[in-house]
Amino acid sequence: MENKNQSTSVRKWVVRMLMASIPIIGYLMLVKWATNQENGYKKNWAIATLIFLHIWLFLFVILMFMSWPLISNFLG
Repeated sequence: MENKNQSTSVRKWVVRMLMASIPIIGYLMLVKWATNQENGYKKNWAIATLIFLHIWLFLFVILMFMSWPLISNFLG
């Protein structure tokens, strides 16, 4: 169990970021880390990352719906 007052090393943050960037496994790990009660730093980072992920996903879907007529006209 990590000490709550002790900071996390850069190597651990890089590994967590790489793990979170894997498409499906990363999302599941972020959800697991967001519900973690042990490490507050990791929990807060996972929650913030999930919020940004969902914001970008929402914006991407809106952009696709807005540009779909243009794409369909271009493809024929």
